[in-house]
Amino acid sequence: MTSEYAEILGKHISEKTVAEIERIVGHIQHQVVFERLEDENGVRFGQADWITFPHWTVRSVTDIPQHAFEANLLHELYHLCQVVEGFPQTATKNFPGVSAAGSILTSVILDLDVCDRIERFGLSSEYFFNRRYQQAMSQTIRFEITNRDDFVSMAICIAGIILQNNERQAREVCQHYQARNPRLVRKTRGLASTIKRTGNSTPEECLKSLAASYDYLDIWDWQLINFQGYTFLSSEQVSTFLSESHLGC
Repeated sequence: MTSEYAEILGKHISEKTVAEIERIVGHIQHQVVFERLEDENGVRFGQADWITFPHWTVRSVTDIPQHAFEANLLHELYHLCQVVEGFPQTATKNFPGVSAAGSILTSVILDLDVCDRIERFGLSSEYFFNRRYQQAMSQTIRFEITNRDDFVSMAICIAGIILQNNERQAREVCQHYQARNPRLVRKTRGLASTIKRTGNSTPEECLKSLAASYDYLDIWDWQLINFQGYTFLSSEQVSTFLSESHLGC
Protein backbone atom coordinates (compact mmCIF):
# COMPACT_ATOMS: atom_id res chain seq x y z
CA MET A 1 0.00 0.00 0.00
CA THR A 2 1.34 3.42 -0.94
CA SER A 3 1.93 5.71 2.04
CA GLU A 4 -0.03 8.95 2.26
CA TYR A 5 3.38 10.62 2.71
CA ALA A 6 4.85 9.30 -0.55
CA GLU A 7 4.07 12.69 -2.09
CA ILE A 8 3.96 15.91 -0.09
CA LEU A 9 3.18 19.31 -1.59
CA GLY A 10 3.68 17.91 -5.08
CA LYS A 11 7.10 16.39 -4.35
CA HIS A 12 7.95 12.69 -4.29
CA ILE A 13 9.41 11.64 -0.92
CA SER A 14 12.07 8.95 -0.59
CA GLU A 15 11.08 5.68 1.08
CA LYS A 16 13.50 6.25 3.96
CA THR A 17 12.04 9.69 4.74
CA VAL A 18 8.49 8.38 4.37
CA ALA A 19 9.25 5.74 7.01
CA GLU A 20 10.65 8.39 9.35
CA ILE A 21 7.61 10.64 8.87
CA GLU A 22 5.34 7.71 9.70
CA ARG A 23 7.41 6.96 12.81
CA ILE A 24 7.22 10.60 13.96
CA VAL A 25 3.46 10.84 13.40
CA GLY A 26 3.05 7.71 15.51
CA HIS A 27 5.29 9.20 18.18
CA ILE A 28 3.47 12.52 18.47
CA GLN A 29 0.04 10.85 18.11
CA HIS A 30 -1.42 13.71 16.11
CA GLN A 31 -2.50 13.88 12.52
CA VAL A 32 -0.16 16.16 10.58
CA VAL A 33 -1.29 18.28 7.64
CA PHE A 34 1.33 19.72 5.27
CA GLU A 35 0.86 23.17 3.77
CA ARG A 36 2.91 25.28 1.39
CA LEU A 37 4.77 28.20 2.98
CA GLU A 38 5.19 31.35 0.93
CA ASP A 39 8.15 33.48 1.98
CA GLU A 40 8.99 36.38 -0.29
CA ASN A 41 12.05 37.33 1.77
CA GLY A 42 13.72 33.92 1.43
CA VAL A 43 14.62 33.68 5.13
CA ARG A 44 11.90 31.37 6.41
CA PHE A 45 11.81 27.80 5.16
CA GLY A 46 9.34 26.07 7.42
CA GLN A 47 7.01 26.31 10.39
CA ALA A 48 5.63 23.80 12.88
CA ASP A 49 2.23 24.68 14.33
CA TRP A 50 0.72 22.65 17.18
CA ILE A 51 -2.01 25.20 17.91
CA THR A 52 -4.13 24.22 14.90
CA PHE A 53 -7.07 21.87 15.57
CA PRO A 54 -7.88 19.02 15.18
CA HIS A 55 -4.56 18.36 13.46
CA TRP A 56 -1.06 19.80 13.75
CA THR A 57 0.41 21.61 10.75
CA VAL A 58 3.81 21.63 9.06
CA ARG A 59 4.43 24.36 6.51
CA SER A 60 7.35 24.29 4.09
CA VAL A 61 8.67 26.15 1.10
CA THR A 62 8.86 23.98 -2.00
CA ASP A 63 11.30 25.80 -4.30
CA ILE A 64 14.39 24.21 -2.72
CA PRO A 65 16.44 21.11 -3.67
CA GLN A 66 14.84 17.74 -2.98
CA HIS A 67 17.27 16.72 -0.22
CA ALA A 68 16.75 20.09 1.48
CA PHE A 69 12.97 19.77 1.15
CA GLU A 70 12.97 16.40 2.92
CA ALA A 71 15.34 17.71 5.61
CA ASN A 72 13.05 20.71 6.07
CA LEU A 73 9.98 18.51 6.58
CA LEU A 74 11.83 16.45 9.18
CA HIS A 75 13.15 19.64 10.82
CA GLU A 76 9.63 20.86 11.51
CA LEU A 77 8.37 17.39 12.48
CA TYR A 78 11.21 17.04 14.99
CA HIS A 79 10.09 20.33 16.53
CA LEU A 80 6.67 18.71 17.02
CA CYS A 81 8.48 15.81 18.71
CA GLN A 82 10.04 18.34 21.08
CA VAL A 83 6.57 19.63 21.99
CA VAL A 84 5.45 16.10 22.92
CA GLU A 85 8.74 15.41 24.74
CA GLY A 86 8.36 18.50 26.92
CA PHE A 87 11.08 20.82 25.64
CA PRO A 88 10.83 24.40 26.96
CA GLN A 89 9.24 27.38 25.21
CA THR A 90 9.58 31.09 25.81
CA ALA A 91 7.19 34.01 25.91
CA THR A 92 7.53 37.79 25.93
CA LYS A 93 6.09 39.69 28.86
CA ASN A 94 3.83 42.68 28.38
CA PHE A 95 6.69 45.06 27.70
CA PRO A 96 6.06 47.92 25.20
CA GLY A 97 8.39 48.02 22.23
CA VAL A 98 9.76 44.49 22.65
CA SER A 99 9.30 41.87 19.95
CA ALA A 100 10.18 38.18 19.78
CA ALA A 101 13.84 37.87 20.77
CA GLY A 102 12.95 35.08 23.18
CA SER A 103 11.34 32.98 20.46
CA ILE A 104 14.45 33.46 18.30
CA LEU A 105 16.60 32.22 21.18
CA THR A 106 14.34 29.20 21.66
CA SER A 107 14.60 28.46 17.96
CA VAL A 108 18.41 28.59 18.03
CA ILE A 109 18.71 26.32 21.08
CA LEU A 110 16.03 23.83 20.01
CA ASP A 111 17.44 23.80 16.47
CA LEU A 112 20.71 22.42 17.81
CA ASP A 113 18.86 19.29 18.94
CA VAL A 114 16.77 19.13 15.77
CA CYS A 115 19.78 19.39 13.46
CA ASP A 116 21.51 16.64 15.45
CA ARG A 117 18.45 14.43 14.86
CA ILE A 118 18.52 15.21 11.13
CA GLU A 119 22.21 14.33 10.93
CA ARG A 120 21.69 11.05 12.80
CA PHE A 121 18.90 10.22 10.37
CA GLY A 122 21.28 10.71 7.45
CA LEU A 123 20.28 14.08 5.97
CA SER A 124 22.04 17.43 6.21
CA SER A 125 20.99 20.95 7.22
CA GLU A 126 23.93 22.49 5.36
CA TYR A 127 21.71 24.04 2.67
CA PHE A 128 19.96 26.12 5.33
CA PHE A 129 23.20 26.97 7.14
CA ASN A 130 24.60 28.31 3.86
CA ARG A 131 21.48 30.38 3.19
CA ARG A 132 21.65 31.82 6.70
CA TYR A 133 25.31 32.72 6.15
CA GLN A 134 24.54 34.38 2.83
CA GLN A 135 21.73 36.40 4.36
CA ALA A 136 23.92 37.60 7.23
CA MET A 137 26.72 38.59 4.87
CA SER A 138 24.29 40.49 2.61
CA GLN A 139 23.38 42.93 5.38
CA THR A 140 24.78 46.43 4.92
CA ILE A 141 26.23 47.52 8.26
CA ARG A 142 26.18 51.32 8.48
CA PHE A 143 25.62 52.00 12.16
CA GLU A 144 26.11 50.43 15.54
CA ILE A 145 23.02 48.51 16.69
CA THR A 146 21.81 50.25 19.84
CA ASN A 147 18.13 49.27 20.08
CA ARG A 148 17.96 46.65 22.82
CA ASP A 149 15.62 44.21 21.10
CA ASP A 150 17.45 44.49 17.77
CA PHE A 151 20.79 44.01 19.52
CA VAL A 152 19.64 40.90 21.40
CA SER A 153 17.89 39.42 18.36
CA MET A 154 20.95 39.94 16.16
CA ALA A 155 23.28 38.50 18.82
CA ILE A 156 21.12 35.38 18.98
CA CYS A 157 21.05 34.98 15.19
CA ILE A 158 24.82 35.31 14.87
CA ALA A 159 25.31 32.93 17.80
CA GLY A 160 23.33 30.37 15.82
CA ILE A 161 25.79 30.75 12.94
CA ILE A 162 28.77 30.36 15.28
CA LEU A 163 27.24 27.19 16.76
CA GLN A 164 26.15 25.51 13.53
CA ASN A 165 27.94 26.87 10.48
CA ASN A 166 31.50 25.96 9.57
CA GLU A 167 34.39 27.87 11.15
CA ARG A 168 35.13 29.94 8.05
CA GLN A 169 31.56 31.18 7.71
CA ALA A 170 31.28 31.91 11.43
CA ARG A 171 34.55 33.87 11.34
CA GLU A 172 33.54 35.87 8.26
CA VAL A 173 30.15 36.81 9.71
CA CYS A 174 31.81 38.06 12.91
CA GLN A 175 34.31 40.06 10.84
CA HIS A 176 31.43 41.50 8.80
CA TYR A 177 29.85 43.00 11.94
CA GLN A 178 33.06 43.78 13.86
CA ALA A 179 33.86 47.24 12.48
CA ARG A 180 30.51 48.86 13.35
CA ASN A 181 29.42 46.56 16.17
CA PRO A 182 32.37 45.26 18.19
CA ARG A 183 30.22 45.02 21.34
CA LEU A 184 27.67 42.92 19.45
CA VAL A 185 30.37 40.49 18.28
CA ARG A 186 31.81 40.14 21.80
CA LYS A 187 28.36 39.49 23.22
CA THR A 188 27.56 37.03 20.45
CA ARG A 189 30.67 34.96 21.02
CA GLY A 190 29.99 34.85 24.74
CA LEU A 191 26.40 33.76 24.13
CA ALA A 192 27.50 30.96 21.80
CA SER A 193 29.96 29.75 24.45
CA THR A 194 27.25 29.83 27.11
CA ILE A 195 24.86 27.73 24.99
CA LYS A 196 27.56 25.27 23.95
CA ARG A 197 28.76 24.83 27.53
CA THR A 198 25.29 24.16 28.92
CA GLY A 199 24.05 21.59 26.38
CA ASN A 200 20.86 21.07 24.41
CA SER A 201 20.13 17.36 23.93
CA THR A 202 17.39 16.94 26.57
CA PRO A 203 14.46 19.11 27.70
CA GLU A 204 16.26 19.82 30.98
CA GLU A 205 19.50 20.80 29.25
CA CYS A 206 17.58 23.16 26.96
CA LEU A 207 15.85 24.68 30.00
CA LYS A 208 19.23 25.28 31.66
CA SER A 209 20.65 26.65 28.42
CA LEU A 210 17.77 29.10 28.06
CA ALA A 211 18.10 30.23 31.67
CA ALA A 212 21.87 30.70 31.34
CA SER A 213 21.35 32.64 28.11
CA TYR A 214 18.71 34.85 29.75
CA ASP A 215 21.23 35.59 32.52
CA TYR A 216 23.98 36.35 30.03
CA LEU A 217 21.77 38.61 27.88
CA ASP A 218 20.06 40.13 30.96
CA ILE A 219 16.55 39.74 29.54
CA TRP A 220 14.59 38.24 32.43
CA ASP A 221 12.75 41.56 32.81
CA TRP A 222 10.93 41.05 29.50
CA GLN A 223 11.19 37.33 28.74
CA LEU A 224 9.98 34.23 30.58
CA ILE A 225 10.31 30.46 30.12
CA ASN A 226 7.49 27.90 30.09
CA PHE A 227 8.42 24.31 30.94
CA GLN A 228 6.21 21.33 31.77
CA GLY A 229 3.36 23.45 33.12
CA TYR A 230 5.58 25.86 35.05
CA THR A 231 6.48 29.47 34.30
CA PHE A 232 9.96 30.68 35.26
CA LEU A 233 10.84 34.32 35.82
CA SER A 234 14.45 33.87 36.97
CA SER A 235 17.36 31.45 36.79
CA GLU A 236 17.01 30.92 40.55
CA GLN A 237 13.52 29.51 39.98
CA VAL A 238 14.89 27.22 37.27
CA SER A 239 17.70 25.97 39.54
CA THR A 240 15.29 25.35 42.41
CA PHE A 241 12.89 23.44 40.16
CA LEU A 242 15.63 21.23 38.72
CA SER A 243 17.10 20.59 42.14
CA GLU A 244 13.76 19.69 43.71
CA SER A 245 12.91 17.52 40.72
CA HIS A 246 16.27 15.75 41.03
CA LEU A 247 17.12 16.75 37.47
CA GLY A 248 20.38 18.59 38.22
CA CYS A 249 20.99 22.32 38.28
